[in-house]
Amino acid sequence: MPSAPTDGPGSSARAEPALNIVLILADDLGYGDVGVYDPDSKIPTPRIDQLAREGVRLLDAHSPTSICSPSRYGVLTGREPWRETHVQHSLRPTSPPVLKEGLPTLPELLARAGYTTALVGKWHLGRRYALLPTRHSHELRNIDWSQPLVDGPLQHGFDHFFGLARPGWTFMEDGLVLAPPSEEFDLGDVPEEIFGRHAHQGQRAPGFRFEQVLPRYTEWTVEFIERVASREGPFFLEFAPAVPHTPIAPSPAFRGTTSVGAYGDIVHQLDDSVGQILDALERAGVADDTLVVFTSDNGPETHAYDRLRHSGHASMGPLRGAKHSMFEGGHRVPFIARWPGHIPADSTSNETISLVDLMATFASAARIVLPADAAVDSHDVMPALLGEPGDAPIREVTFHSRSRRVSIRRGAWVLLESGGGGRPEPPWFLDQRNIVDRQRRGVALFDLENDLAQTKNLAAQHPDRVESLRALRTRLTASERTAPRGPEVAPAARAR
Repeated sequence: MPSAPTDGPGSSARAEPALNIVLILADDLGYGDVGVYDPDSKIPTPRIDQLAREGVRLLDAHSPTSICSPSRYGVLTGREPWRETHVQHSLRPTSPPVLKEGLPTLPELLARAGYTTALVGKWHLGRRYALLPTRHSHELRNIDWSQPLVDGPLQHGFDHFFGLARPGWTFMEDGLVLAPPSEEFDLGDVPEEIFGRHAHQGQRAPGFRFEQVLPRYTEWTVEFIERVASREGPFFLEFAPAVPHTPIAPSPAFRGTTSVGAYGDIVHQLDDSVGQILDALERAGVADDTLVVFTSDNGPETHAYDRLRHSGHASMGPLRGAKHSMFEGGHRVPFIARWPGHIPADSTSNETISLVDLMATFASAARIVLPADAAVDSHDVMPALLGEPGDAPIREVTFHSRSRRVSIRRGAWVLLESGGGGRPEPPWFLDQRNIVDRQRRGVALFDLENDLAQTKNLAAQHPDRVESLRALRTRLTASERTAPRGPEVAPAARAR
């Protein structure tokens, strides 16, 4: 538990250990990929399931969007991505940084409170490299790999960063590449659903192999926990492997361990990495003083439909839609939290939350008061995690797809409006079960309490509700903040 204030000099009151925070953020992991969320899942996830038995499992948690970069922006800033037009889409490896100077971030907030902060894995919020004096037409050749990263994770609150130096394929630690990406490679004709559209060729460091990435991330993370656990002061760790996002490259020990192909194998390996992190916390003696949150940045990629048809495994579980869409499968994500002695074991919560809420929630757990200009859309959901009694207000959440249209949810009712601007939704936007939606380019209203699979469009039957949700969306998107102000966002003491 976080350190409690003492009674002054000479007091005999004992301060409890400060709270460590570990955020495990999977990439494109579906609601139905985790066994504890879907009994029909074909992928073994024993360590993630164990984490759920030791903590709380949220059934109605959402990413703020159904694509990567804006979701990660929401996590680190506590701001809805629709507030910034330049972060409403997934960024390219060479995109410039999107975090504005002076914008408070979660790691900055924790660092100012004495936390050692580290990010392992995916950043995806833009970066700026030092450039060579002579510019080439090839973007990769413009980068001066001998110089540290000019703008990236270390400039926005993280003390340490271990990840990939995209657009090259090589590892980077604390702003410097471990080896420059000097070797051309082309893996030939590989399946797009395994390697994506670009990862099969490019430049890499000599000896770099895709199957090394997740083990290296896990090894670095375990060593970080062992190193910082012996120091004074708490730590914040974000473990964000690009798994099961493409390129999908399970290690040899995990190949063929599931019936869902390489995708299932890499999710199985991710589960093992989660187990190694949990074991490291136990060995270091800090498990009881660490809040662990496991979740995903959005729903599964569209090739989830192929798995549904051919393997009997549905990455989106009972939900409609997948990554990129506004349907539930695009943004309803697994969310598990464990804090021994605080969060009731083997519990569940139906409270609606967004990953944007993490900033206020972590601040509350750590007893840090949020600055007035920080986390303007982030709600403290610690009461839901702790199982505290009381009636939570009806939550209003927004999310958007790659079409950049904002959808609105209040209680059980959700309003989706596709088309009319932004990028058009692709054919698979409708869903994997071939349910015909005659209102594709119009309005869709669903009652999630009675129709979680979103099979019945009720817009025509409830025009007044459509208009009230539209008005609510307009009011929220025009407001400076959607989270409570003042003392309501200040953290409350949590009794053990």
